[in-house]
Amino acid sequence: MAVYRGYTPCPWQREVHNFLGTAKNSGKIAVVKSKRQCGKSFMCENQLLFYAINYKFTTNAMITPTLSQARKVFKELCNAIVATGVIKSKNASLLELELINGSQIFFKSAEQKDSLRGFTISGILILDEATFLSDDILELVMPWCNVHKAPILMVSTPKMKQGFYYRYFMRGLTDDGIVKSFDWNNYDTSRFLSKEQLAEYEKLMPKAQFRTEYLGEFADDNCGVFEGFRSCVLSEPKPYKKLYVGIDWANGGGNDDTVISALNENGEQVFLFYFNNRSNYKQIEFIGNFLEEHKNNVALVVPELNSIGTPMTEYLQRRCPWCNIQGHNTTNASKNDIVNKLQLAFEQQKIHIINDEKQLMELSMYTLEFNINTKSITYNAPQGFNDDICIALALSWKAFDIGANVGQYYFYIN
Repeated sequence: MAVYRGYTPCPWQREVHNFLGTAKNSGKIAVVKSKRQCGKSFMCENQLLFYAINYKFTTNAMITPTLSQARKVFKELCNAIVATGVIKSKNASLLELELINGSQIFFKSAEQKDSLRGFTISGILILDEATFLSDDILELVMPWCNVHKAPILMVSTPKMKQGFYYRYFMRGLTDDGIVKSFDWNNYDTSRFLSKEQLAEYEKLMPKAQFRTEYLGEFADDNCGVFEGFRSCVLSEPKPYKKLYVGIDWANGGGNDDTVISALNENGEQVFLFYFNNRSNYKQIEFIGNFLEEHKNNVALVVPELNSIGTPMTEYLQRRCPWCNIQGHNTTNASKNDIVNKLQLAFEQQKIHIINDEKQLMELSMYTLEFNINTKSITYNAPQGFNDDICIALALSWKAFDIGANVGQYYFYIN
């Protein structure tokens, strides 16, 4: 019998491994709450290997919020064991591994929602960054574990006080015999992030984001950067006389979207479109037709110029020569500027947005990164996610802000 030596877990990781090591076919659920940089994903990868290697002919799986995250973990796991000879076959397209003992490990994402049916888990199911998975996803994947009473591991940095991850964590604190919660805040993890570094983050980050990501606490407001945005959600469509439009172009990679956001003269979002299945020509055709349809209403269009944005904007200008189009060149400084202005708009409730699930999710996940060495701030979606809607919304607010501050001067003549 071959013996494979794994990693040396930290005490907080070992506690979870010990619980799950005897949980096969038990139907038990482990829920881990952790601040950033404490080894969540590394622990999950090793737990998958433990079940797949120790229990032959088992099927094991990990669900991530996005496909790019699933690919990342698949690649990391393959690289970790490629030299051991334990892999019988791998499929990088389907993100599936088969081991020499007959066990399988596969990776799926919440973006594959319609295809998350019909699987059976006999080993273990892991839900990574579970706070970003919807209740609908849980309803689709929980039945996978029913036949063999496979255990489930839910792992995440906390976010909002809602959703199945929060509910299961609170349930697990009662230790009801089925669900057990593990709060890594109970351990000293300062070796990974010093008190001095923590103090720097606290000075510059939004309070809600700092509390969730670096203190590992659930926040009352389910956002980080755009605090209070949910109070700015429209309950019904609004009329418009003028349209201020922002465009974020897809760069053609991953699940990147081209997004069009349009605000009316009151700062209310009246249109939101996003897609990643159109050619460049079809994109220009769609947006050009939209602008043409609202020719008498469009006051200003602000598209992003970076990467593919410059030629796409030039095509759009040729398609709609009558339209006032002012491109936005995104640097770290200019991105910070439009994001900060959108932050202020939400805080002062000057902007109101359409109740779109994808838009609300992007706004809730948007993060601020502070580089301690360079003392610089960058805004981005978390790794594996996109911020296309956030940027298009910020650009439409920039268009509105420009338009709202442009007036006309007349001489009064008797």
